[in-house]
Amino acid sequence: MRKSCGDLSAGPDPPNLCFGKKLQKLLLGYNHFEGGIPSQLGKCATLTRVILKKNKHSGAIPDFVKNINPIFLDLSENGFSGRIPPSLANLVNVTSIDLSVNKLSGFIPPELANLVNLQVLDLSYNSLEGVLPSQLSNWQRLLQFDVIGTILTTPPSANGKVKST
Repeated sequence: MRKSCGDLSAGPDPPNLCFGKKLQKLLLGYNHFEGGIPSQLGKCATLTRVILKKNKHSGAIPDFVKNINPIFLDLSENGFSGRIPPSLANLVNVTSIDLSVNKLSGFIPPELANLVNLQVLDLSYNSLEGVLPSQLSNWQRLLQFDVIGTILTTPPSANGKVKST
């Protein structure tokens, strides 16, 4: 099987993805990288900005462990599929998450309500469905929430009817 030289998942995860635990910004947007991204990305405690926007990545978004510090995560305009990992809730300092224009499906994990510093969440143009978790009302700092192009509904109102977004 031939792998592209631009495939970040080619072969085993690079042992030094965090470059000696010093890497703060991973800015690889607007390239032609394809394939999955290493699971090690979700374990790199020093990262504060991750931009992989407008590539050709596919597969699942990796799980994120506790105590990592990204404040800006942009994985938009790729081909990521599967569900939004509930482990994104481990990014306690994150202020912006952009997962728009991918192939994500399923529900919005209610765990994301724990992201108390979140200001921007863009999930537009994915195949998300279901009811918006009521826990999302915990977001006190949210300035932008975009779910255009999804099949999400709001929780039933007091009269028992469900409103479509």
